[in-house]
Amino acid sequence: ALICEAVKCTRGQLARSIVKDMTDLAPMYNALKRQFKPKKSDELMLAFRQFQDLRHDGSQGVSAYAKKFKHTVKELEDRGCVLPQTFVNAHFVNGLSSSFEQLLAASLRNNIIMPQPGQQVATLDEAVYLAMAFEQIKRSQQ
Repeated sequence: ALICEAVKCTRGQLARSIVKDMTDLAPMYNALKRQFKPKKSDELMLAFRQFQDLRHDGSQGVSAYAKKFKHTVKELEDRGCVLPQTFVNAHFVNGLSSSFEQLLAASLRNNIIMPQPGQQVATLDEAVYLAMAFEQIKRSQQ
C-alpha cells in the first residue's frame, strides 16, 4: 500500500491521472508500462540515431568499431529498416578516424562505396576487411 501511495505521488501529471484510483501495485505497473512503453517508431529512431553517431575514435581497433557497427546495422534490420549497401559502406568508411583518409580514396577506387557501372556493390565485410588491412599496413610502417 505504501508503494502504491508513493507511485501516486509521482511528479508526472499524466502518470498520476492513470493510477489515481488504483490500489494494487500490479495493475498500476501494467497501466504505466502500457502508457510509457516505447513505440516501435521510437525504437527505430533510437537505433538509427545510434547508427548515425557511430564513429571510430582511433583508440579502438577497426575490428571493435566494425563489431559495434555491424551490431547496430543488424538492430536496424531487425526493426525493418534495411539501408542501401552503398550507404552502409560509406557510413562505415566515413566513420573511421581521420588517420584513415587514404582509405576513403581507396574505397572509392575499389567499388566499396560507389561501384562502377556493371560491378556489384561490395559487402560490409569487404569494407571491414579493407579497413583492417589498411590498419595493419599503417602499424607495420610505424
